[in-house]
Amino acid sequence: MIQPEDCALAKPVPRQERYHDLQSFDHANSAAGLLHRYARGRVKAIWLRLSVAAAGVVLLGVFVHWQAALIAMAVTVPAEIAEHLILNHHLRKGPGNFASRRTGRTIAVVSLVQAVGLGVCIAIAGLNGEVLRLTAWVFLIGATLNSLLVARYHPASHHARLAAFSLTACAILFLPGLAPGVPIANRAAEVVAVAVLFYMFRTLFQHLTRREQGVLNAERALIEGSEETRSVNAALKKAQSKLVEREKEARRLALVAQHANDSVVMLDHKARIIWANDKFSEITGYKFAEVEGRSIGAKLNGPLTDQTTVARLIAARNARESFTDYILNYRKDGSTVWMEINQTPLFDENGEFTLFISVERDATKMMEKQAQLQQALAEVKRADQEKSEFLSRMSHELRTPMNGVVGGLDILTDGADPAEFDRTLDILRVSSARMQTIVDDILSYSEISTGVLVARAGKSDLTKMLQTQVAEFRIVAAQKGLSGPKLTLPDSPVPKVWVDARLMRRMIDALLDNAIKFTDQGQIDLTLSCAQMHDGLQVRISVEDTGIGIHPDDQERVFEKFTQADGKNTRCFDGAGLGLSIAQEIAGSMGGKIALSSIPGQGSRFEVTLLLRPVRDAGPAGKTAFLNDPALTLLVAEDNRTNRLLISRMFKNARFRLEFAEDGEQAVEKYIELRPDVVLMDLSMPRKNGLDATRDIRKFEARGNLPECPILALTANAYASDRKDCFDVGMNDFLAKPVKKAALFDAVGQVLKLGVPRESGVP
Repeated sequence: MIQPEDCALAKPVPRQERYHDLQSFDHANSAAGLLHRYARGRVKAIWLRLSVAAAGVVLLGVFVHWQAALIAMAVTVPAEIAEHLILNHHLRKGPGNFASRRTGRTIAVVSLVQAVGLGVCIAIAGLNGEVLRLTAWVFLIGATLNSLLVARYHPASHHARLAAFSLTACAILFLPGLAPGVPIANRAAEVVAVAVLFYMFRTLFQHLTRREQGVLNAERALIEGSEETRSVNAALKKAQSKLVEREKEARRLALVAQHANDSVVMLDHKARIIWANDKFSEITGYKFAEVEGRSIGAKLNGPLTDQTTVARLIAARNARESFTDYILNYRKDGSTVWMEINQTPLFDENGEFTLFISVERDATKMMEKQAQLQQALAEVKRADQEKSEFLSRMSHELRTPMNGVVGGLDILTDGADPAEFDRTLDILRVSSARMQTIVDDILSYSEISTGVLVARAGKSDLTKMLQTQVAEFRIVAAQKGLSGPKLTLPDSPVPKVWVDARLMRRMIDALLDNAIKFTDQGQIDLTLSCAQMHDGLQVRISVEDTGIGIHPDDQERVFEKFTQADGKNTRCFDGAGLGLSIAQEIAGSMGGKIALSSIPGQGSRFEVTLLLRPVRDAGPAGKTAFLNDPALTLLVAEDNRTNRLLISRMFKNARFRLEFAEDGEQAVEKYIELRPDVVLMDLSMPRKNGLDATRDIRKFEARGNLPECPILALTANAYASDRKDCFDVGMNDFLAKPVKKAALFDAVGQVLKLGVPRESGVP
């Protein structure tokens, strides 16, 4: 059965309007019912008709003239809107309104007006040149075809339209023929063609009308078969019941998926999203409406998504296989999220593929922990490699000076002649100094690596410090035949400053050692310059050599640990490769910096710039005056016999009383007995260590309300943590073995002169 809603300019009738009884069937096919259905179909198709009219207007504007297009739009659009409003007005009155003859006549007039407007638009197109002539015929034939389709529903409207369209056809056919110069044969042929075409349409629709009537008769006969209808209805109800049960089950499953803690997405065979639960939106930020029908990969994948994983996922999807892995996706706001994806294909009862279900879980925290573990593992491997490199380098560097010490001792043991004696002592002195430098490098590197390198300021005389260091390094330079180091001081005296003398000496030692190491001929110069600033004293210390120099590409790299500018396996220079790195770290800990300028083959210049605070009260002079004070008593707690012998030799000319304790308990007992003026305390001793012995001494002093005796740590435990432990238990200063005599005298004289200061910074 052909209905107006089935034509090109209408929509299908909803399923619930099909007829299952004679009363509704007869009413729907009565004149009033047909007119009602006609009006409803025309109202529903208003936008489609306006779209077609708009297309015609655009064509007129493009190919004819915009004035013609505006005229056509002014005629067509109001006619369409007027018809729509009038038909809609009658529909609101209800189906009974369409039984009135007046309503039928009104609708016929409205149809005529609409057809005339459309005909005018088509005629304008057909009468303005050959370009749109064929297009005009297509529009006119389409409008006629549509009128024929709905002719059964309201013949009066059909006749009105047919009249208007016939006049339009005549205008297109005959009006151009009146113009001079138009071949009559061409127009005659066109008239014949149009007539034949309309005759064929009329014949076709007569045939379709008869077929439609046959279908209506068959449908009516089918409705009359009540028993058969009831059985069909029973079967339909049964099927509907099963469908309802399945829908309930589907709803239950949908509820489970909707409220799951994981993202659940349904995909078609092209991985397009057909359903997603709320968790998907919560994780990705996309609402379902934003991704429906879109490829899930196109929405969620991004620049950092692993393409290998994507390729394996696509391969599994094409093979209709399950897939499980982790993939990096992108949220709507551009942030990344790691997803654990489990994609499974579903098949129907016949084994045919239906869809994919992808269950995805936010695995960002897990992947971050995994990345942290991998980073930690890499750090461990790097630390292990660094440790191996460190041990290998230290093994080589320690063996070299140790060989000089052992060899020199062998020479002395064998009885060297006087001419060789001084030379052998120089070898021992240089080798021991080299060993001390390496040990200091190791300790400083340990402090830097653990982040506990802290400068502790004390009063220091830079002039005397540099003079002492230059004197020590002249022996080393002379061994290589070098001149210097030559010390250049400012013209005016340099005031004492607050600085960590231990770190300052360590930094200058590293720079002088580096200069001598990489210089084969020429000289070494050390220059001190000072400038008074508003916030302190700006100190510049430069070390300049005439050595091999450093290529510009290597000048930043030389400050890295374990690095030399000549970094080949077969190295020409000794060293742990820590000196410059340590010097830079020390300068940074003091708030300063080291600048490097170098010319390959001509030498290098390292300049340290520090801003130091000058000492306003210089204090009493004579740090070693205590050596001549017979009233003083110095107690040395040291379990090693060799170290006791060395200390006694250092103080062999002193006039004060020197006492020794061989362990911690003896140190406490002798302290209580002798009440010494100064105590040198080792840390690692039998029976009681130096820290516990110091605690006992401080407790004794507190119980007796006695003044605190200066206690100086003298130990091989030279880590920063050891220094902190010593000061925490009440010691006054810290000396790391091996210690030089001058440094020992300075430390003892300092604590006696300053009245037992804490953390003086004197090494």
